[in-house]
Amino acid sequence: ERLDEYVMPQEQGNRMNLRWLLLSSDDDDESNVAGPIKQTGSLASLLGQKRGVLIIPDNGIEFTVSRFSDAQLFAARHTNDLDPSPDTIFVRLDAAQRGLGSGSCGPQTRKEYQVNGGAYRIGFRLQMIP
Repeated sequence: ERLDEYVMPQEQGNRMNLRWLLLSSDDDDESNVAGPIKQTGSLASLLGQKRGVLIIPDNGIEFTVSRFSDAQLFAARHTNDLDPSPDTIFVRLDAAQRGLGSGSCGPQTRKEYQVNGGAYRIGFRLQMIP
């Protein structure tokens, strides 16, 4: 789990070009209820070792995994105001995310990294791994 300690809490940890994501318990660490496992080895070898939920997108979507809801992040004024959920994992699947910068305290996002309004469609399959 990773949380950058920004002065003002915000969404973070977005990963792009998702091919697959396996959310599982770590049998060696009971404090880790669920979370993305490190990408070590092939998917086929991992499926023989882990139990959990496998997410396979139709195309390379983006994802974020966090112990904080959007509402928690928005309401917190400082990172020490955040109280991570011990038993809930928030998984966000996105077609795209706007690049860095919003003009609030610096330059706007460069044109090639902006996400404009419109209809976006994502597809994915959820599979339980017993």
